[in-house]
Amino acid sequence: MSAEGFFAGILYPKIVYDIKQKNQPPLSIKKRFANGSEYGQELLFTFRRAGNNFKYRIYLDVFTRKAYSGILIKKMWVTYGGKEYQVLKDISLAIPEKVVSVEAIDKHTNKDEWLSNGEFYFTQGIYMRPRQGSKGLPKINFQKIFGSGKKQGITFTLTCIYQFDGGTEKTIKAEYDVSCFDGRYIPPFF
Repeated sequence: MSAEGFFAGILYPKIVYDIKQKNQPPLSIKKRFANGSEYGQELLFTFRRAGNNFKYRIYLDVFTRKAYSGILIKKMWVTYGGKEYQVLKDISLAIPEKVVSVEAIDKHTNKDEWLSNGEFYFTQGIYMRPRQGSKGLPKINFQKIFGSGKKQGITFTLTCIYQFDGGTEKTIKAEYDVSCFDGRYIPPFF
């Protein structure tokens, strides 16, 4: 066994996951505006892992017909294998209030704002700040949910109950496909 194989599961994960939402809206801002309300979902959650980290960071994109000042995520959970795994509860995030035209996207350097074409508004959760007394979006160790074996054909449902600016409570459900790969050590600074 190589030294790298020996440290699998200690210094880096043995299994890494590629997680993609079924019928996912485009990640390109320009394409998302071009498609308008075709996808109908206001929130898009994506998951990414950095380096040798075991946990995946949750990224949130918001695409609405109005520029809101905040979002309260009341509860979010993953359903896999007939079980529910709570991911977060009662997280309140402040959304940047400045709105700029999507036509200026190529010159857009400060992403701490809403982009708008006059009909739709888009912002990224990475620029949202937790409100006082609240935490930010957590990280998830999917291996604790999926188990330690490398499996193929994993699917799960993400359910989120949320509201903007104290308005109507909404629920979104999204299906995700997961591909599994052997983990490998990633040297720092590469």
